[in-house]
Amino acid sequence: MNFSITSEERNSYLYMEVKGVVSDGEELAAHSKILYDKIGKLNHTKIIIVQSELLLPFDIVSYFDLVKDYINSYPPEIYHLKIVAIFSEENKLVGDTWETLCQSRGLKFYSFTSIEEGLDCLLMEDEDELSDI
Repeated sequence: MNFSITSEERNSYLYMEVKGVVSDGEELAAHSKILYDKIGKLNHTKIIIVQSELLLPFDIVSYFDLVKDYINSYPPEIYHLKIVAIFSEENKLVGDTWETLCQSRGLKFYSFTSIEEGLDCLLMEDEDELSDI
């Protein structure tokens, strides 16, 4: 694994940036675990992860396994998170696949190639949030 993660707490969300290289499914799982651990320590439910300068594997099976791991191994609080990931244009297919797999399992995870569009989605009120008012 050769990547760096920085994070910054902003008004109503956590901003994270990841740069470097994730080579295979094993590194992808480790990368996600590190991100989730940081998210848990900072106690935010809205997170944007900018990884447009991260090289990712193109093995779709790795993303299926990753999402299966979210469901089977991560705490149930994962369902309360709204995560927007920003992918490079080169990784758009990877991002779209990850989003589809996550949402089909009830996770509020979204993929974009534009930070502005991603932030619009992240900060938009969810129906669940509105029903709590």
